Amino acid sequence: DKGIAESEHIGRVNLRWKATEDAMLYATWSEGYRPGGINRNPFAGDYIADFLTNYELGWKTSWMQNRLQFNGALFLQQWDDFQISFQGANGITQVANGPSAEVNGIETQLQWLATDELLLSATAAFYDSELKDDYANFDASGKVTSINAPKGTSLPITPKFKGNVIARYSFKVGEFDVHLQGSVAHSGKAAARLSIADNAIIGDIEANTLADLSAGVGRD
Repeated sequence: DKGIAESEHIGRVNLRWKATEDAMLYATWSEGYRPGGINRNPFAGDYIADFLTNYELGWKTSWMQNRLQFNGALFLQQWDDFQISFQGANGITQVANGPSAEVNGIETQLQWLATDELLLSATAAFYDSELKDDYANFDASGKVTSINAPKGTSLPITPKFKGNVIARYSFKVGEFDVHLQGSVAHSGKAAARLSIADNAIIGDIEANTLADLSAGVGRD
C-alpha cells in the first residue's frame, strides 16, 4: 500500500528566424521530465521525478537549388535528480535518484543530391557529459557512506562521438524502380554503468562500426 504524488510544470519556448530564403536559424528552451514512482521491492525507497532543461541553437540551410542541405544544432542540457536503474537486493531492479549532470554537444547533418540518381548523406554528433556532483550512498541521517562515481564522471551509454555515412543510388530497369544503398555507422567507446565499481565488472561498451548493404526493386 504505497504511492507517490508530485506536482510540477514544464515549458517550451522556440524562436525561429528565416535569415534568407534558404536559411533558417532557431533557438529553443525546453523542459522534460520522467515521473517518480515506487520500487518493486517494497522495502526500497520511492524515487522522485527527474527533470531535463535543454538550451539549443540550431540551423537549417539549403544550397545549390536545394540539392545540398546542411543542418545542425548546438545544445546544453542540465539534468537534475536523474533516475538510475540498478540491481538491488535479491536481484530485483531498483530505481533511485542520482545527482545532477550536464550534457553539451553538437549534432550535424549533411545531405547532397550529387546527381538525379545518387543521394549522399552524413551525420556527426559530439557529446561531452559529466556529473556535476558525486553519485553517493547515504545513511538514514543523510551522511555519505560511499561514493559510486565522483563529480566529473562521464555519463554511461553516451559516447563522445557518433556518426554515419549513407550512399543511395536509384535507377530504372525497364518499368521497375531499383535502388542500391550502402551505409557505415560508427559509435565511440562509452561506459556501460555509472557506478565505477559496477562498470569495472561489466566493462565498457567498446567502440563499434557497422556496415550495411541493401537493395530493392518496385513497380507501381
